[in-house]
Amino acid sequence: MKKSIAVVLCLLFLFGENGQRLQVCAEEKAIQVCLDGVMLDFDVAPYIEEGRVLVPMHRIFEALGYVIQWDETLQRVTAERDDSWIQLTVGDKLAVLDHYEWGISLDVPPCITEDRTMVPLRFVAEIADYDVLWDEQGSTVYIENSCQMETSRPFQYCALQGKTMWAEGICFALDGTFFQEGIGDGEELQLCGTDLYYTNAEHYVYRTNLQTGETSQILFSPVSGILIRENQLFYIKEDGYLYRSNLIGGQEQRMMDHPCSDYRVAEDNIYYIHGLNHQLYVYKMAEGSTAQLYGGYTSCFDVVEDMIYYGKAERQGEEIRYLGIGSYNMTNQREVDLPELETAQAESLWVWQDNLFYQTPDFGVGAELYRYGLNRGYYAKVLDGIKGSSEIHGSYICYYAEPEEMEQEQKPLLYLAETDGSNCVSIQEIMFSALFWSHIQGNVPAEEDFDLLLKKELSAFFEEPYAVQYRLLRDQPIQIGIGFPKYYVWTAALDAEGNIMKEGAMILKAINKQGFVTEYFLSREDILADPELVLEYFPALLCGRIQEWAKSGEGGSLE
Repeated sequence: MKKSIAVVLCLLFLFGENGQRLQVCAEEKAIQVCLDGVMLDFDVAPYIEEGRVLVPMHRIFEALGYVIQWDETLQRVTAERDDSWIQLTVGDKLAVLDHYEWGISLDVPPCITEDRTMVPLRFVAEIADYDVLWDEQGSTVYIENSCQMETSRPFQYCALQGKTMWAEGICFALDGTFFQEGIGDGEELQLCGTDLYYTNAEHYVYRTNLQTGETSQILFSPVSGILIRENQLFYIKEDGYLYRSNLIGGQEQRMMDHPCSDYRVAEDNIYYIHGLNHQLYVYKMAEGSTAQLYGGYTSCFDVVEDMIYYGKAERQGEEIRYLGIGSYNMTNQREVDLPELETAQAESLWVWQDNLFYQTPDFGVGAELYRYGLNRGYYAKVLDGIKGSSEIHGSYICYYAEPEEMEQEQKPLLYLAETDGSNCVSIQEIMFSALFWSHIQGNVPAEEDFDLLLKKELSAFFEEPYAVQYRLLRDQPIQIGIGFPKYYVWTAALDAEGNIMKEGAMILKAINKQGFVTEYFLSREDILADPELVLEYFPALLCGRIQEWAKSGEGGSLE
């Protein structure tokens, strides 16, 4: 499943869809759904319910490659594709995922409309590893492959390698399983193999080997805009000019004769914004020649293959007036019109493959981040309320924003979101998640001891000389606050002939890696007599499964 940071939200019990709501009016034109460039047809038209688009279940699941099973009695659908497993019930906001491993509380439950089961489109598509984008102008939902930004840029305050990120002096896993402080505590970061390069508070460049922890100073004069390309370190010095050195700071060389405020290095070319007139240029390193690409005021730019995209603007006194986004084809050496972006106000932008992201200026309420499909033509706002700059690393957007309940003099927090703006989570929440995982690891017995110790506790609970068997209701424990991790099992006690004498659902706490202690046992007889008892003691995620096992006797098949 693509949503690593969604796991953090679930561990912290933030069970919400946490995506951008689709704000449209009922009288607007019919909603369309486009999957990988193909418009989907539905026998019941998609519609908006409380800010969520609902679509017919069969059509969307089949289009996404799922095999579905429908239980008419329970009004429940189970959809499965590869390693993705989803269970939805009509009228129930709880979506059960990955064979009861975790769940998400939906804003709008599945429902029946014109004899069709309607399900929330964003939730289903994102669980299937897609980005979901709302083009308000075209009243169209675009379901696109998740964007993967794979190249670093100057001035970045985060760095990503696999599923590990460095930011604000912290190294952490995106799924919230660990964090470590005191690594790369700098304002700009660049990764090169096992080395992390960063600038400290005085803007000197340091290098830390991530395997040995050895740290050394690389540059002894203040710089900004550090970037590593082809085992070379690029940076802008206090004189405003771009320099290049080797990875240990030697063989320093000044590049262009122009000062620059921003730049990109692509093969043998350096593209840059002139530090004085803010025009866009290219410097060909092999030839030592410079050429102008755009003669107007350039607010930002990015380069992908043979295309350059840039923000157009003009200065009016102390203010900057933004005039849209332009593009230039280096192969044909001509400008390419982007009519959909002619009114865009771009203070910064990033391009990867066929996705263009741009951030607007902050006019007092926070900046907005938009995503434009260069091939599809969609145009969607993915985030707002951004304070400062944002960056894109892998399939994640990093940005600063003010928390909902911001204390006096509190600084904006660093957040991560998917590239469609969903599953927003702060660095603090990831750190809390890592603390939870650390607590779990400190209490759950080792894998080789787990089964023996759990059966030992079950035998002690049933007291009489029964053989015991069990099935985990979910593989992972649930951690609540600072209490001991809890496991939920269906267990049975058998006599010498193998007959079940007692069975039911049990809650056990894992303690200090030494064993388990039973917290509560609910017998099958009690569950059958009053199924609602399950809701009082067990997580909602597992209640349906417990009730089904008690009714069908399936839980007794524990071999």
